[in-house]
Amino acid sequence: MKPAEDDFFKEEIPLDKTGKYIYETANNRIQRAKLIANPKQMVGSFWKEGEIMVLFAYTGTGKTAFAMQIARAISEGKSVFKDDEGNIILLNECSPKKVLYYDAELSDKQFQNRSSSNYENEYKYSDLFFMMQVNRFYALKDDETFSESIIDSIEDKIINDKIEVVIIDNLHCLQEALENSKDAKPLMDKLVNLKHKHKISLMIIGHTPKQHLFQEMGLKDLQGSSAISVQLDTCIAIGNSVINEQTKYLKEVKIRDGEYHFGRDNVITVELYNNDNNLFEMKFICFDKEASHLKDMDSEELIETVLELSKNGDSYRTIEDKTGVSKSKVGNIIKKNEGKDTLSTKNSVDTKDKLDTQTQLYGT
Repeated sequence: MKPAEDDFFKEEIPLDKTGKYIYETANNRIQRAKLIANPKQMVGSFWKEGEIMVLFAYTGTGKTAFAMQIARAISEGKSVFKDDEGNIILLNECSPKKVLYYDAELSDKQFQNRSSSNYENEYKYSDLFFMMQVNRFYALKDDETFSESIIDSIEDKIINDKIEVVIIDNLHCLQEALENSKDAKPLMDKLVNLKHKHKISLMIIGHTPKQHLFQEMGLKDLQGSSAISVQLDTCIAIGNSVINEQTKYLKEVKIRDGEYHFGRDNVITVELYNNDNNLFEMKFICFDKEASHLKDMDSEELIETVLELSKNGDSYRTIEDKTGVSKSKVGNIIKKNEGKDTLSTKNSVDTKDKLDTQTQLYGT
């Protein structure tokens, strides 16, 4: 936002007497909003100007490749994905923007390799594409935390280099142990404040501890989701596919403002490959149902897996965690196959699981 606009809004925002809150009628809020430009799409419905987007997946699924692809497209003013007829899949309505990509994933040589053909004929990136990584030899001060140091440094680059878009790869480089919401919330608060203060667009790469190919991906699969999901605007999951290791799919699991275009019945099927410019990225294959990428919930493979885990003494909860199959489904599989030679339910179910299953099966 330009300085003149900043001064205007400082004068016009109706603050209460404490200065902590904006207090006004609903109609007045709309009138103020009309003075602000409508946000443009940068990556189709996935990510618009001024939004916080989280992109998450299991390890090795292609998160970094896709995030780099997005950063490159935004810095060049280009869209992401076209079909064979040249139709744009994820539209970028913006002119080229300054992008800062904080990379905690790739080494220098790995980045070179992903941007070249066997370390030769490297791709020429836009001069609007900036990269940042930690100096491993820097010693933190006694009262300085790693996450605070990174966020402060990113803010410095936003101010001095007029960065418009920030991508952080990944959330765990800022703070570990994000399995608990209490650990994730303070960090997300800082990032949200950074976005609002400097009017930037922010993408954060997240993680899921596991992906079950028997189960659809959802917001609950994002590590630290209960705290993170409250503050983000959009959340996109990348799923592995049963088709092959190169095939993945992209799914919208949260859209705060607007319609869902790429949900369970219309995911974007993509393939990891090296393009003509020697860049490792994703290419569009087709639109499909998520179920096409998952294993059959009634397959013999699933039944055998559940029975084997039960035979080894795992509780229903443990089997659910390992397979992604609900406890009720686990109970049904075990009940239907009870007495078969392949099954041994001795010591496999804890007391609460037994009570849960009795209620699910018999209503008592």
